[in-house]
Amino acid sequence: NDRILSVGNDGHLCECRVENQTNLVELLRSPIRAFTGIDRILPPLTQCSKDSVLLGGYSGNQYILIDYKTFYEFFRTDTGGRARTLLFSLDADSKASNGQPLLSTITTPRKDGLNDLIVESQWIEHPESVRFTLGSNLHNETLFDIDLIRLGNGKLVMLSASEDCSSCISVWNRTLMGIENQALLPPQESGVRAICAKLLADDDSSMFVVEGGCKLLLRFYLIQVTKSSAIHSKFLGKGSPTENAAIDHRINAVDSFPMAKEGSTQFVISGDSNGHVFAYFVSVKGREQTSL
Repeated sequence: NDRILSVGNDGHLCECRVENQTNLVELLRSPIRAFTGIDRILPPLTQCSKDSVLLGGYSGNQYILIDYKTFYEFFRTDTGGRARTLLFSLDADSKASNGQPLLSTITTPRKDGLNDLIVESQWIEHPESVRFTLGSNLHNETLFDIDLIRLGNGKLVMLSASEDCSSCISVWNRTLMGIENQALLPPQESGVRAICAKLLADDDSSMFVVEGGCKLLLRFYLIQVTKSSAIHSKFLGKGSPTENAAIDHRINAVDSFPMAKEGSTQFVISGDSNGHVFAYFVSVKGREQTSL
């Protein structure tokens, strides 16, 4: 409970211990030779042991997902180089009877300034891949991050962060194979670089959302998606470790963990473009709800 794992574009895995609730003491820094750059740590899949550490990152133009303890490879896809940016997410439906699918999304810029978003799904127990295009205009600039989450009421929601200064919430209809409702969060100066969502144990229609961007700014929301796919939001607050951060000093990664069973308090951890880690405790209670 007092350990923090982090990865970076240098291809290293770092383990730190939390002392006196505020200080980080480095215990381990290890190069992972399978990667040229690591961009995320993922929770264990249903097939993994509880102490597994799943790492996702690049090996040249290939994006791979491996178990750090056994070096078993779960996933590999060709991103096609710098012109095709890969964003990665696990499907939140871990109870699927046919194994847990891995979803990757690749954005490709077009000549008209928009982006094509390609979604690839790979099942662990059934290795065939399915590719399809959403065919929906999500953003006007580069996508930096995507997260997928399935709420307790069955709604599958995709959150996307973009250089166009916005974050988009899209409710996905699997039957129609399309998006049935979308909403934008308030714009953030100079682009949103990272976004994540977490379920709340005591509310099957709501999620806790964190977005991070330039000037080290983090913003926290409580988002509700009803059975009719209406989207409502509560702004919970914002965080920044300094008021004088430069415009190009960015939050590039965010994650969140519940500190109480019902999720009333969330522990948010973020990483910036200088390799620093910042943490916040956020109360999910309170504030007025508004429609988006």
